[in-house]
Amino acid sequence: MHKKLITGLLILFGLQGFGQSNDLNLSERFGKCDSTLTDYEVMDLLFHYRDVAKMNQNDGVLEDLQNLERNDAFPEIEKICSEILDYNPVNLTALTYYAIAQLGQEKEENITSSWDKTQMIYNAVKRFGKGTASAPFIVSDLNDAKALIYLYWEKGTEINSLKKSQEGIVNILISNPKGVNDTVSFNFDKSLNIREIYFDYHRDFQFYLAESASPQSEFYYETLLDRFQSHDKSLKNNEIIALMIGFKNNQNYHPYKNVEKEREIMKLMGDKNYDKALMLSKELLKTNPVNFTALMEEGFSLWKINDDRSYFPSVKSRMIVDAILWSGTGSNTHSYFVLSPLDGQTIISYIFGGNIGTMGSGDDSNGYFLDMLDMEIEGQETITLYFNIDHAINNSEFKKQIEKSLDKE
Repeated sequence: MHKKLITGLLILFGLQGFGQSNDLNLSERFGKCDSTLTDYEVMDLLFHYRDVAKMNQNDGVLEDLQNLERNDAFPEIEKICSEILDYNPVNLTALTYYAIAQLGQEKEENITSSWDKTQMIYNAVKRFGKGTASAPFIVSDLNDAKALIYLYWEKGTEINSLKKSQEGIVNILISNPKGVNDTVSFNFDKSLNIREIYFDYHRDFQFYLAESASPQSEFYYETLLDRFQSHDKSLKNNEIIALMIGFKNNQNYHPYKNVEKEREIMKLMGDKNYDKALMLSKELLKTNPVNFTALMEEGFSLWKINDDRSYFPSVKSRMIVDAILWSGTGSNTHSYFVLSPLDGQTIISYIFGGNIGTMGSGDDSNGYFLDMLDMEIEGQETITLYFNIDHAINNSEFKKQIEKSLDKE
């Protein structure tokens, strides 16, 4: 890509702003370069236009565009890109080269919007993938996979070969200018669902709750629990979240009553009474098999009792904490999903290694109840983390007592 074109794009990108109202649907908002679009919404949009059956449809277009660029054939580049964007407005290759064509023809009024859209797609792709076997990138087609490497990897990086697995993973073997080889992975599994990419409480909670009660569902609670209890490491994060949500329907889910038991276990651990802590952890896990505190302290007490570090963290506690951290960012708009009102404090103290500052509560934009906890880490700015416990509140005796009092009034 011409260096002068990239420089021009970056200058224009820095000088001009964009943004529209939040009321329009995702496609309209993206078309208008709405700066309030989140990475989550852009990924939703990418999934909407992504058609794995047509992943090879534009194969070779990138190379054609590169050749046209070398010959300064910008009108032809614009024509090709416009045709692609008509049916796939989130195509990374077409968006990028459309911007290049506009700059090459000095059509500055269209450059910024095209470049902004390119950055939206790139940021979303990077937000939800790492290009590794365990966290492959998600793009709209094979052409975009190659474009991502050519456009955003080190200049001079070469693509050596492509290999597709039966699971729909495409591995692209590359080498940098120094001859160092690497592999970049992309997910083109046609069965991939947006719920596997990220968790949205408003979209997903009731879905998983209903599915967990259906024996025919892949998210049936008993099936997921059996896999969890057998340490099935193939369980995905969204399946662990579905398991946790499914437990809400269990007669033993009494989150605010269980807080007392959780605190007792943690106090015993603090007093180094590991045998009793282990006994109470196992007792709680009989009725609450996905209780994070009990799972964590069971592993820790076994480590101390047996002087064997392999017990901690346990496979199951690791699954739970990984799923919790995957479920959000800890922000008001994408809070962490937890089952116990104590889980947020436990995660800050024992997973993040912070101290608990101010504690409060509030609602998110959908009216869901959140715990708001300030995390203080020495040498760092205090941040507020949000944990969704709306389901715990709705399941609590405290709420039932309030509703009973209101009914009497």
